[in-house]
Amino acid sequence: MAQITSRQLKAARHRLTKQLEGVPQRLLLPVLLGLLIWWPSQKGYWWVALILVVAAEIVLAESKDTIQNRLIERFPALMMAGSIALSISLLPKAASQLALAGAYVTWRFFFDGVSKAGDSGLISIFLVQIAFFEAVFLSAAIAGPSPALTITAVWLGCFGLAHALLRGRGERSTMLMASVWALVAAECSWVFTTWLVSYVTVGGYVIVPQPTLVLSALAYCFGGIYMAQRQNKLSRTRLSEYLFIVLIILAIVIAGTKWRGSL
Repeated sequence: MAQITSRQLKAARHRLTKQLEGVPQRLLLPVLLGLLIWWPSQKGYWWVALILVVAAEIVLAESKDTIQNRLIERFPALMMAGSIALSISLLPKAASQLALAGAYVTWRFFFDGVSKAGDSGLISIFLVQIAFFEAVFLSAAIAGPSPALTITAVWLGCFGLAHALLRGRGERSTMLMASVWALVAAECSWVFTTWLVSYVTVGGYVIVPQPTLVLSALAYCFGGIYMAQRQNKLSRTRLSEYLFIVLIILAIVIAGTKWRGSL
C-alpha cells in the first residue's frame, strides 16, 4: 500500500512539474507589459503607456501581416491596456494603481490569445468590456469630459469589442449585432451621463461608477442570451434569470441615484 502511495505521489509531482514548466517564461512578458503600463500611467501619462504597448504589440507580433491588420487583430488586448492605463492615471491611491496593474498581468497571462470561438474567449472579451466601462465612466466622473465624448467613446469601444468577438466566431451578422450592442450601450450612457453616480469605498481605494455595474450586467445578459441561442439552450428558465438580473439593475439605479426631482 505504501508503495502504491509513493507511485501516486511521484505521478502527481510529475504532473505538477509539467504544468508549471514554462510558467516563468510565459509570465515574463505580461509582467513587463504591466510595468510598462503602470509606470507612466501613475504619473498621469496614460497615453504614453498606450503608445508603448502598441509599439510592443507591433514588434512582438508573430504574424507577417500588415501593421494595420495586426492592430485590428490585437484590438481587445490594446483596449484592455488602454483602459487599465487610463484608470491608473485617475485613481489617487498607489495600492489601487498596483492592483489594476496586477489585474492586467493576470488577464494577459490567462486570457490573452485564447480562441474567441470558445467560452474562454467570451470571458476574455467580457473582462475587457468591464475594464473599458470602468475607465470611461471613471474619466467622466473625475476628469469631466463632455457627455458627447463619453457617449462616442462607449459606442466605438463596444462596437469594436463586439465586432472582434463575433468576427472571431465567424458570425454572418457581425456588423449588425455589434452595432445593436453599441447602440444600446450608448443610449444607456446618455442617461447615465445625466445622473452620474459613483460608489466609493472608505479611503477611496475602490471607485466604481454606477454605469460600470449596470452596463457590465447588461453585457453579461446579452452575452448569455447569445451563447444560449447559439447552443440551442435558450429556455424560459434562462430568460427568467436574465430578467431577474435586469430587475436588480433597475433597483440599483432607482436606489442609488439622486434624481433631484427633474429630468
